Amino acid sequence: WRACFLTVPGFHCRQDPYSAGWFGATQALETIGLVAGFIGLILIVLYIFINKLAGNRTLFITSLVAVGIAAGSTLLGVVIYGVHGSALSWSFALAVIGGLLYLVTMALMLVHVSKPNAI
Repeated sequence: WRACFLTVPGFHCRQDPYSAGWFGATQALETIGLVAGFIGLILIVLYIFINKLAGNRTLFITSLVAVGIAAGSTLLGVVIYGVHGSALSWSFALAVIGGLLYLVTMALMLVHVSKPNAI
């Protein structure tokens, strides 16, 4: 992609900075993190509130894996953008906070699953 602008001597074209490979990778990783986070949330809500599924170890571990994928892909996207991006703003800070919260959630779920009679 190229971005073209009308200037005094004519058109001036330059490469669009948002078409770089690292930017697409960041978008993909953050999207995967968001979707995996939603899946983990839905599964943990099912685990907690649905009587038939309460105490289902497989459901809890599946939710744990989804939250782990969300944490990993979100933080990897943050690292890629942080290395290449120069203008970091509030949305970057929210992505960092979200990735760290996914990581804390995963750690707490690991503590819960490691207890012998917890699930």
